[in-house]
Amino acid sequence: MSERGLIALVDDVAAMRKLYEGVLKEQHDLVSFADGETFLASDTPADVVLLDIEMPGLSGYATCRKLREAGMDAVQVVFASAHDSDEERMEAYQSGGDDFITKPVNADELRAKVQAALRRRQVLRQLESRSSMAQQIAFSAMSSMGALGVILDFMRGSADLAEPTELGERLISALRAWGLRGAVRIHSHDGEKMVHTEAEGAPLQSAVMSSLKDMGRIFQMRSRAVVNYPNVSILVENLPVDDEEAIGRMRDNLAMLGETAETVVRGLNAIAERDRQQVVAQATLKELRRLITNTSALSAQNRLRSEELLGHVRDDVQSLLRGFGMTEVQESMVASELDRSTGDMLALFDEATQIEMQFGRVLARLHMLSAQRDED
Repeated sequence: MSERGLIALVDDVAAMRKLYEGVLKEQHDLVSFADGETFLASDTPADVVLLDIEMPGLSGYATCRKLREAGMDAVQVVFASAHDSDEERMEAYQSGGDDFITKPVNADELRAKVQAALRRRQVLRQLESRSSMAQQIAFSAMSSMGALGVILDFMRGSADLAEPTELGERLISALRAWGLRGAVRIHSHDGEKMVHTEAEGAPLQSAVMSSLKDMGRIFQMRSRAVVNYPNVSILVENLPVDDEEAIGRMRDNLAMLGETAETVVRGLNAIAERDRQQVVAQATLKELRRLITNTSALSAQNRLRSEELLGHVRDDVQSLLRGFGMTEVQESMVASELDRSTGDMLALFDEATQIEMQFGRVLARLHMLSAQRDED
């Protein structure tokens, strides 16, 4: 592949082909076709195909499927459509597409997408030249202990993971060990993350992953398949379509890999939830301690003020009684009643203090239990 790359422009509207040519001709070699049939019949060794979806005769989707059926899996297909919806993008991906651009196209976006597609094409070409034999060996190993060894190695390495991203990297390593290309989606307490086997994954991978996770446990689209669990999806793009036995083994192994990863993610989520609850509990305990401390201080202040006020009231009452000409015995009886009432009122404050002390002891035990849990 030359640095310029060969770009096939397939669109039934001549004005669109002219527009594409005007944007791309300075940097790339171009060849134009008015329909999908003519393009397929030409056997053009294109690196990238800019493919219209709505065309008479073969649609863009059908053209792409036939291209993939002919074994042209590494050719990058960028669909172009005026309809930008999740359904359109899903259909584009299921047909074998790699990217999607919305009409009317933006010149800078078109250049960027073609450049990115050429980079992916170069990477895939290098992988093809290095790994065709390795992939055959990997697929053959699915019937032996080789596949189980990859899964066991993944299980050992995932036992003590602390971050979902690390799990994604280990899943990607397992896919590479089997000679597979694709991507992994992990949904955890830390949000959703995508990891690709290539440094620059196909844009449609990320765009359709959210939809693919609802397609059932295992969903296959010719050489592409996705294995879904609630928190993990594994997408592969180069299944050996001419070997049903190898595909069956690969699906089983991917399911085992996905189930193991799902268990790990659930464990990480449980740990994160426990830690979150611990933080909430610590904050709650801290707030309770503050409230009890403030309440105790306020209660002590109120007791002192009440005792002082009641003393003043007693003195005032006694002064008034002297003016009423009461006998000493009568004054003594009234004073005794005032003292008893004052004592009863102060006893209520003392009872509240005892309750606060009990709360303090319970709070101390909760702090101790929380600290022990942190150590565990």
